[in-house]
Amino acid sequence: MKRIQRNIFINYIYTGIKCMDMTSSIWVLYLAYRGMNLAEIGLLEGIFHLTSMLFEIPTGAIADLLGRKKTIVLSRISALIATLLMISANGFWGFAISFIFSAASFNLSSGSEEALVYDSLKQLGKEEQYVKVNGRLNFIIEVTQGIGAFLGALLAERSYLLSYSIAIIFTIVALLLALGFEEALIYEKEEKVSFRVHFKLTMQLIKANMELAFLLVYYPIILAISAIIYFYGQQYFAEQGVSKVGIAIIFLLNSVLAGGGALASNYLVKKLRHHTTTIVALLIAVCMVGFYWSEQWFSIVLFCFIGGLTAVLQPISSGAMNKLIPSKQRATLISVQSMAFSIMMILFFPLSGVIGDLVGLKVTFVLLGLVLVICVGIGYKISKYFLSYKGDKTYVRI
Repeated sequence: MKRIQRNIFINYIYTGIKCMDMTSSIWVLYLAYRGMNLAEIGLLEGIFHLTSMLFEIPTGAIADLLGRKKTIVLSRISALIATLLMISANGFWGFAISFIFSAASFNLSSGSEEALVYDSLKQLGKEEQYVKVNGRLNFIIEVTQGIGAFLGALLAERSYLLSYSIAIIFTIVALLLALGFEEALIYEKEEKVSFRVHFKLTMQLIKANMELAFLLVYYPIILAISAIIYFYGQQYFAEQGVSKVGIAIIFLLNSVLAGGGALASNYLVKKLRHHTTTIVALLIAVCMVGFYWSEQWFSIVLFCFIGGLTAVLQPISSGAMNKLIPSKQRATLISVQSMAFSIMMILFFPLSGVIGDLVGLKVTFVLLGLVLVICVGIGYKISKYFLSYKGDKTYVRI
């Protein structure tokens, strides 16, 4: 049991090291420096999302069938290969292969890490602590991502190679930490089945549980809309005349507030119960609509608040999903939700860009806020059905 308990502690450190990515804020500039034009950079990003969508469910199945620890180790090896290729590639196709490995590393870790933590807590009889633990993990993710992006931008002023070299060191350290994980016995006792049977059982589970099917769509819509604000925020503030250093500071503040939101998630769930998601999502929508009337300084405040509120929802989404799915299909179903998020991004992200070109990002943010209000209203009506049907008013039920 002590080795299983160590999983939680090791995962805190592993997550912090893994997310200290010095390249997240400079990869577009680096590719341009290496001779890629904007069309090629956009195509490379498209290759990443397409790979991610195709690999998401198969990698979740790999985690369920071969083991979470092995899959996490493979994710760090894939990330290492991707970074090495970014440094050594001499043309578009070399970078494309790097993006494929990068997407694979993301997919291999997305369901397996979450499943390992939840099943470790389940084996310890402490699964009710998952939202608290996941909130801490999201705090670590947000803060280290913000610090990594900020430091990476500063290091890139001297040398892109320096940023990528440090990223390689962090990836190797994360790989060594991943080797220290212990596979949960809950997973080890499950009967091994073929990939075909595993997928069949997973689809049957989704069809049989309408609440699970609802959550697989509902949260990805909310998180995708919020993510679009985050990704287009850099361009928005650049158009507002904010310098690159100023934008880096804004995103660092966003990460800090997001870390606070992740820590506050468990507290808010206890206070707001099943209303938590509805209230938080509506507040996100209000912040988006508020961009239309905001001065520059208040737009910064709204942007950071959206980051903090979104971070509140992530542990809740994870806890809701994990309470409804069995251990033997946990990583696969988490991957299904991640794939749903990728699909939402593929649908909404380019459309938002087109609208932004036509009417400006400020109006685009307002329209996204109105879409979110509609989605939350529909989601609330559906969740009331599950509440009345189950007779359970826990946070899991939206």
